[in-house]
Order: sequence, then structure tokens, then C-alpha cells
Amino acid sequence: MLAWIAGIATVAAQTMDGVYLHVRDSDGTKPKPGATVALTFRGGVTGSLALSAVQPGETVTDTGTYAVRNNLITIQFKEMEWEANRQPFQFDGCTLTLPFKALGGSAGPGTSVWLRKDPKCAGQMIANKTPGSKFAPFSADEIVTTGGQRKRSRIYAAEKAIRGEVDENGRKSVTIFRLDRDAIWVLHMQQKTYTESTLGYGTGGTLAREQSTPPGCRVVGEEKVSGFLATKEECLIPIPNKKYIETNWVAKELGGVMIKQVSGNQTMEFENIKRESLDPALFEIPAGFRKVSQ
Repeated sequence: MLAWIAGIATVAAQTMDGVYLHVRDSDGTKPKPGATVALTFRGGVTGSLALSAVQPGETVTDTGTYAVRNNLITIQFKEMEWEANRQPFQFDGCTLTLPFKALGGSAGPGTSVWLRKDPKCAGQMIANKTPGSKFAPFSADEIVTTGGQRKRSRIYAAEKAIRGEVDENGRKSVTIFRLDRDAIWVLHMQQKTYTESTLGYGTGGTLAREQSTPPGCRVVGEEKVSGFLATKEECLIPIPNKKYIETNWVAKELGGVMIKQVSGNQTMEFENIKRESLDPALFEIPAGFRKVSQ
């Protein structure tokens, strides 16, 4: 599966273990600049929770428990008022929508959207464009190595769209990721059909990376990756009872795109990167394709 694009799966088929960053509440409230709110899930469908909310001059932590059953979630923290008692939620493997607002001042019922920190999740690439950052469209081979197993995909990246192509046993799979339309399209080439799902980050994202170093990360140098000079960042990822380092390489020449990441036993890296003009039709549903339900 293309590492930038979240696979579509039912909650029952996914493990929720991992770190999730708060993106926004349903009323539009987002973390303040420089602030990070993270939830860590451990235990599969039933387990422990850890909260870390960091902003300049202040850090808040808490722990709790959760349980998932039949697409319903129960959450309880020791101190935070966030809770859910067998309430519906949504999870596609990358985007987690919980049945409560997360930020102070967000009174009343609502939801909060969280993004999984995982190289498979395209949302790690999404950031509001900073004035002066210039995105360069490109194509590349994406290599994801997990425990010695390598998977190769072909990607085409425009400023607000990504196309991923995977060839498995002679069958071509195509996924189009549209940041400007808040949509993911999965094309079934032989049947000439497609499915559509919501990305869940709104329609304002681009692939251009903010110039500042993300919270929790520090720049440790510069290195050449696939022929491009990249800023090397080390990011401290907190999980219960321990922490680990995630390393990212961000290419300035491509407008701040992450072209390599090492996270645990998984490495994602772009090879054969080619800056080029891309046909807009690559990021559209082909003529004659029929929409079907998932």
C-alpha cells in the first residue's frame, strides 16, 4: 500500500496501537501554533491511553483506558474530562475521529479528528503552505521496507494531489489522494469503477511543508537523499513507559516534502525522483468510470 495514502478498512480489521496528533475539533478549533496534543493507544481493541499536551511553557499529561467493540468506543481518563461510553467513532487506519471535542473552550457535543503518526499515513505530509515555500511537482518510486520486506509503489505528486500506482501480480491498483477536495479515490481499473472516501482534514492542505521544525523535533544536520539535499530531523515520539526516536529527511528543493523516514522497523524512501510537469488528468477519475459503494 502506498505509504502516503491511508488504506480503507473497517475498524474491526485495524489495530489502533500508535500515536495520534490532534488536528481539529468539529467546530474548527485547532491547536495553537507551536502546540502539540498527542494520544497514544496501546493494547489493540482494549488497552491503555496516554495524553501529552505540550505548548511553550506548559506540559499536561494524563493516562486512561479504552475499549472498542462493534464500531463503538469507550474512553475514560483519570483527570481529563474527555470520555465516551459506547459511542460511535470512525477510524480508517490513519484518521481517527473521536466522539468528543478535545480543546478547551470547545463546549457542547462534537467530535475531534486525530492523525496517526505513521509513515503509511499521508496526513504526515499535509501542512499549510508558508509564504515563500515553493512546491516542485515530481514523480518517484516509493520503497517501504518493513522487517526486511520491500514494497515498491510509483507516485506522482502535485501540490494538492498525489497519485499512487501499485502493480501486484500483473494487476494495477491506483489511488488518488486529493487534498483540495478532501477525498481519496480508489480506482478499480479492470472493472472501470471507483470508490470514494473522505480524507478528513478539510480542503486547505498542500504538500508544501512549513519552514519551521515541527514540535517535538530537532534538526540534526543535512544529508543527500536520492540526489536531493535534505534536512535531517529527529523527533521524540512518546509512548507509555518509554520513548523512541523517529527520523525524517525533508527535501527543501521539493518544497519541504519528506522523502525518507525511519520509524521503528519501517523505512520509507523515495528513489528515482524526477521533477517534472504532470498532466492534471493523472489526478482525476477517468472518463467512463462508475462510482460504487465500498
